Amino acid sequence: MWADRWFASTKLCSGCNHIKEEIDLSERIYVCEHPACELVIDRDLNAALNLAALAILYLSGQPGPYREFLGKGETPVGEGSSG
Repeated sequence: MWADRWFASTKLCSGCNHIKEEIDLSERIYVCEHPACELVIDRDLNAALNLAALAILYLSGQPGPYREFLGKGETPVGEGSSG
C-alpha cells in the first residue's frame, strides 16, 4: 500500500474529514475548524489515524473521502522509503 506524498494526512480531520487550508509545522495539536466537530487531538496521532483509514479503504476497494487524494502527487512514499 502506497500513500501519495501529497495526501493531506496532517490537514485532514480524522473525526469529520474537514480539511484545513494551512497548518504550521509548529502546531503540535490538531484542532478541527469545523463547527460541528471541533476535534482536538495530537497532530501526529491525527495523521496516523488518517493513514490507517486510507489503508482500510484501499484494502476494501470501497470509494471514500480519502480516494480523492490518490494519484495527485508525483512520487509515492511507501515501505522502505526515506521520505
